[in-house]
Amino acid sequence: MAQVLAITATPVGPDSVSGAPFSVVYDAKVSPPGFGVSPVAIRADPTSRGLVLELSYTGQIASAVLSVLGASSLALRTSLGDLSAVEAEAFVSSRRLVGRPRSSTPGRIQFFIPTVDGTVPPDGVVIADVALQDPFGRTVHTSVVEFTNANSFDPLVSIQAQPGSLLINQVGRREQLNVFGNFAIAGEVNLSGGRHGVLYSSSNPTVVAVTQSGEVIALGQGDATIMVSYADHVTEVPVFVTDSSRIVATRIAPNTVTLDRVGATLQLKLEGLLDDPVSGRVVDLSPATLNTVWSSSDPTTVSISVDGKLTSRGVGSAAITATHTTAEVTVHRTGLGWWAC
Repeated sequence: MAQVLAITATPVGPDSVSGAPFSVVYDAKVSPPGFGVSPVAIRADPTSRGLVLELSYTGQIASAVLSVLGASSLALRTSLGDLSAVEAEAFVSSRRLVGRPRSSTPGRIQFFIPTVDGTVPPDGVVIADVALQDPFGRTVHTSVVEFTNANSFDPLVSIQAQPGSLLINQVGRREQLNVFGNFAIAGEVNLSGGRHGVLYSSSNPTVVAVTQSGEVIALGQGDATIMVSYADHVTEVPVFVTDSSRIVATRIAPNTVTLDRVGATLQLKLEGLLDDPVSGRVVDLSPATLNTVWSSSDPTTVSISVDGKLTSRGVGSAAITATHTTAEVTVHRTGLGWWAC
């Protein structure tokens, strides 16, 4: 059986003009391919709005196969490290990209991976898995993890929240904050919403609450400060609520549910009733960020997420309880639902 493979290739340009032929010899007796001292280097390319990954190798290879996933640290913590769960929120994701060796760059292969929206979060984590294969099928693997706050990525200069302050005249009203980051290379980048790793908190959650996507919700009369943080930068948004209405009761909607199969889901809503008999206004208190705790009497039959989403797990029935804490009193509401499949 032949143990040496000799290949001669002649490049042909787009104008059909042939270049100089190039020859390479692969020998099955030599050692399998390996990785260089620094196997993988990752950097941001703000001009092309993506990541450049450069692979260093030794020996003879026929191809390199790359799979890469990049997500914010917040998304990874929320998913408890489950990469399949966090993939929908990834800022970069590619599977089985194939690269070939070039005579002009021996020992190096470069990949370009575009980001989802052209931005790279400073709290991001890039996970790359690379496989090298020689012409005889011998394969070696390596994996690397790199953090986007490294010097190879675009540094963040400052952040700004808009509007800079809020005056809310009605309990239950919602206002969306927009957040912009000023980067050294990319300039101003819109970081609004919940998928960029921006963190929000309220100094007085019984007066004003804020969701993970930056939505501010008035819960009672008074004032509070919304803290907006991204990477190592923090900005504050003062909020004033002038409405004297109070939440006096709660209810779950709908209060009885039937799910017809295992795996079926349904979003429940916890509504807060205000002491305003004329308008009959209600406030959506479903998210956990609004001091609401959801629980199931039998999670093996039906489970419920922190924000009130039901998932059928088996045949039977269960009672769902939502507990909301206000400044003055803790109110409870229990709805009994029957689940069958």
